[in-house]
Amino acid sequence: MRDLSSAVFEDGRAIPFATPLISRMPEVGLGVFRDGRILTDLGFPTTRGGDLLIDAVNVHERSAGRDYEREMRLSAPARLPGVTVNLSSIFTRKNFGHAVLDGLSRLGVLLEAGFELDRVDRIAVPQFRTAGIDLMLARLGFEGERVITLERGANLVCDRLVQTTFPGRPRNYSSAPATMMRAAARPDLSGARRRLMILREGERRTVENRDEVAGLCDEFDLELYDPRASRFALDDFAAAELIVAAHGAALADAPASPPGTAVVELMPDGHRHPYFATLAIASGQRYRALDCASIGDEAHANFRVDVAALRRVLDRL
Repeated sequence: MRDLSSAVFEDGRAIPFATPLISRMPEVGLGVFRDGRILTDLGFPTTRGGDLLIDAVNVHERSAGRDYEREMRLSAPARLPGVTVNLSSIFTRKNFGHAVLDGLSRLGVLLEAGFELDRVDRIAVPQFRTAGIDLMLARLGFEGERVITLERGANLVCDRLVQTTFPGRPRNYSSAPATMMRAAARPDLSGARRRLMILREGERRTVENRDEVAGLCDEFDLELYDPRASRFALDDFAAAELIVAAHGAALADAPASPPGTAVVELMPDGHRHPYFATLAIASGQRYRALDCASIGDEAHANFRVDVAALRRVLDRL
């Protein structure tokens, strides 16, 4: 059983997550399949006989997210010699958070299982790629011909397919992301640990009173930080002792931070999911959420932060 008692608002109230917290995480592991296949750009893994390895898939509660139930149009089979690890999954082609947490963090499953990464000839990765993702993979030894990107209609037959389970359950994560990220991080620890504030702007779920919230930076020695402006955000997070961040993909690198790091999530009431609460807890970090008011009923609506409440949270850290 996982202790999820810290997944609460700053005032101690339970967070009414839209997706339930999972206190009993299912077993996480891997299998090796001779002539296993990887299908489509979503990386559906099957056995030689065509059976879907459902434990590897992000099994979505809505039928619209269950692409594996629909007919697949496949290219001619292509044989991959040696050992191939599949790092793709549903949603990994869409954004940074899913690509890293649902996909790349499967390397953390391998590391926790004692599977040596130098035994792998190549990895199959999602189409969503950034310079940060490529550097993360390179730090773990995967670049050039050791990385293939899954294309639409992919039909890859692997001599030996190494397939992990999903690294947790949908929207509930195991320790695998932290294991992978900490293995890839090379933080600069020569100075003081960093104290990061990350506020969304110009996208969905923007912090409406951003300037007012940012005014707390001087008061609490916080650095207004944009991970998109960093050469490699993973290293920055790995050097942090405090992270204050709006809910969103910018928090996906937070598991790289050391155990004991304080993580304060600014959580809009129109979009309450336990992605980052479970990530922080599984990573050994101190987690708190600040209840924030969404402006309107749309799930990705902008929201406002109660600055006085955030000040109280920071005062107690």
